[in-house]
Amino acid sequence: LKDGTSGEIAPLRTAGATVYACPNAKFTWLMDENDKAQARAVSADALEKALAQPFDLLVLDEACAALKSNILDEALLRKAAAFAKGGREVVTGRDPAPWLQDAADYSTEMQMHKHPYTQGIAAREGVEY
Repeated sequence: LKDGTSGEIAPLRTAGATVYACPNAKFTWLMDENDKAQARAVSADALEKALAQPFDLLVLDEACAALKSNILDEALLRKAAAFAKGGREVVTGRDPAPWLQDAADYSTEMQMHKHPYTQGIAAREGVEY
C-alpha cells in the first residue's frame, strides 16, 4: 500500500532489503474498485515473489491494512505467516488479525504521544536520510 517513497524505504534498501511497493498506492478509502483490483494484483504478485526468495526476515508492514481492505488474499497472507514457523522471522504491521499476531514473531504498534513535528518543528539537517 506504499509507493516506495515513504521514509523507511531508503534505509531498508540501503541495508540490503528487497522492498516491494505498490505503484498506484493511495489511501484505501480513496481507492475505487479498479484501484483495489490493481492493488490486489500487485500485492499478490509482490508477496509471491518475496516468498519465492530466500530470506531471514519478512516484514509485512502494510499487509494488515491490505487484508482489512480486501486488497490481499487471506490464504496468501496465511502462507506468508507460516514462514515464522520455519526458522525465519515474520513481523506484522499495525492491528493484525488475531491469527496473524499469533503466528508472527514480532507484532508491535508504535504510537506517538509527543513529537516535534506536531509542534511545527521540521527534521534537522543531518538527521534525515
